[in-house]
Amino acid sequence: MTDLYIKQHVFTIGERFTVYSEDGSEKYYVSGEFLSLPKTFHITSADGEEVAEISRRLFSFPLKYDFSAGGEEMTVCKRISLFCPSYRVDPLGWEIEGEFFAHEYEITDDGSTVATVSKEWFTFGDAYRLRVMRDSDVIPCLCALIVIDACLADNN
Repeated sequence: MTDLYIKQHVFTIGERFTVYSEDGSEKYYVSGEFLSLPKTFHITSADGEEVAEISRRLFSFPLKYDFSAGGEEMTVCKRISLFCPSYRVDPLGWEIEGEFFAHEYEITDDGSTVATVSKEWFTFGDAYRLRVMRDSDVIPCLCALIVIDACLADNN
């Protein structure tokens, strides 16, 4: 099991996050391209190697974000929902369900938990805790979290 803490940088051009491990060391950096079409994010490891790229699919309804990680292509699709945010990750078949206030999420695969996401309530900039059950799922789960944050930002 891996716990990561994601903190948004507030006064920056473009969206930026730092991802910390449990011991407080920096593990990954997420940077959003400023004024890019489509909206694009890059995830790099602490040593500067790009580990994933996330890009919003233009003119898609509902919203879709494509990401590549480790040579694999995946898509996070936002589902239409009245009360609770919901997403799907293809081709993994993961389901992401949020609660009404959009502060707690669970990523599942055939009913078993892949990861949980908790958004902090009163912070300066967005802050999340990501708990991933298997180390091999860390990057896809981190990508899904960035997409959730981007969708929440689009709604505000």
